[in-house]
Amino acid sequence: VSWMDEAYYQAARRAFQQRYRASRAPFLISGHGNFARPIGRLMREICGLPDVRCTTFREAAAYMQQHPELEGADGRDPSP
Repeated sequence: VSWMDEAYYQAARRAFQQRYRASRAPFLISGHGNFARPIGRLMREICGLPDVRCTTFREAAAYMQQHPELEGADGRDPSP
């Protein structure tokens, strides 16, 4: 495992854990290009956890459109 893979994996894992333990805000990740290995590793770890649903971006976007109350649930300002 390269240092870059490990750094990206750890950063994504921390971001996921923050939401999983607290706000339960949707956590969107992508696993293409140089990030495929660390994101694949993270997904193998988290997709089987209780109350976690790994979906496509299309499914996630549709879900979020149906639940506008989730906007800003991660504590960030949703306005650009």
